[in-house]
Amino acid sequence: MNKLYLAMTFAVITAAIPGEAAAQGKPRVPQPAPQRDRDEQPRIPSRYRPPAGMCRIWLEDVPASRQPAPTDCIRALRNKPANGRVIFGDPLPASRKKGGRGNPFGLDSFE
Repeated sequence: MNKLYLAMTFAVITAAIPGEAAAQGKPRVPQPAPQRDRDEQPRIPSRYRPPAGMCRIWLEDVPASRQPAPTDCIRALRNKPANGRVIFGDPLPASRKKGGRGNPFGLDSFE
C-alpha cells in the first residue's frame, strides 16, 4: 500500500512540474506606445493655450472648445489620461514667481 501511495504521489508531482514551468515562460515586457512626431501633433489655437504659470490637459480627438479647463501643472500631470498630453503655459515673469522656475521641463508639452 505504501508503494502504491508513493508511486501515485510521485506521478502527481512530476505531472505538475512541467505545467508550472511552462506557465512561467518568459516574462512579458510591456511595449511603450508609439510616439507621434511633434510635426504630426495638432496645433493648439493660441486662445486655448493655458495662461502663464498654468497647464492644460489636451485630449486627442476632442474639439478645442470641449477641452478641460486650465489648471495647475502638478494636477494636470497627475490626471493626464492615456489619450491626452499636458500643455504648459508660458513661464511666470521673475517678479511673479513664488520660488518656482515656471516650466521645469523647458517643453511646450509633456506626453
